[in-house]
Amino acid sequence: MKNLLKNSGFFMLLSALLFTVASCSKDDTPANNSNKNSNINAANLQAQITSLPKEPLSAAEISSLAFMREEEKLARDVYITLYNKWSVNIFTNISNSEQTHMDAVLMLLNKYSLTDPVGSNEVGEFS
Repeated sequence: MKNLLKNSGFFMLLSALLFTVASCSKDDTPANNSNKNSNINAANLQAQITSLPKEPLSAAEISSLAFMREEEKLARDVYITLYNKWSVNIFTNISNSEQTHMDAVLMLLNKYSLTDPVGSNEVGEFS
């Protein structure tokens, strides 16, 4: 039973990875790391976040923001590592998208003057 659960977890992870790669565009051109090719305009997003009222956050909301920041870093780090191992450009494109997500959560952390759990952590290093 233990091996069945272990194997099913592996196959679910593999299926999710394959779904992610298969659902990406056919364009295998690497995006640059500055997010200039992103569909998100960071300045506009920052302006939108700044314009929203600053309301008190619950402990659960504060915890969730910290968790999201690290979860997005984990995803980014996984795709950076996959690119470093296999040099398939789609992994760079996906890691750039994850960086965009990290940046968006960081904007929220900064708005509420919350500590960034990621800080200057290297790839694979987490709080």
